[in-house]
Amino acid sequence: MKSLARCFLLLALTFSLGTAYAARGAKTMVIPEPIAVPAKMTEQNVAKAIRFSLLGRGWSWEKADEKPGSIDTTLNVRQHMLKMRISYGGGVVSMSYLDSAVLKYEVDEGVPKIHPNASKWMDLLAQDIRTNLARDQLE
Repeated sequence: MKSLARCFLLLALTFSLGTAYAARGAKTMVIPEPIAVPAKMTEQNVAKAIRFSLLGRGWSWEKADEKPGSIDTTLNVRQHMLKMRISYGGGVVSMSYLDSAVLKYEVDEGVPKIHPNASKWMDLLAQDIRTNLARDQLE
């Protein structure tokens, strides 16, 4: 009887761990809303604020991949990789998804889904860009 109880307990534990892991599965991707650039801020200063934000959060980019008005950037966290394009010009900074690895990216019925940490990383970067754009105005 004890062995049957142990088997049942082990089965229940395995199921609950599997359910907890599944809860960390892909969720609807949330790309931050475009960020307004303060008036009279030069594109050079906008790019500088973006780069400063990227460095602060551990994102990397190749100077060769940088084009006027956009920066392609990559974040590597353990085995996970998230690649984004940050575009700027016309008074706004916007972000778009390019690629990822080990983040469960999928498109389900036209809706992009990804591991919830990816949306969190994008949101934190957007917050930092917003802060650094405002900080530039104080100097």
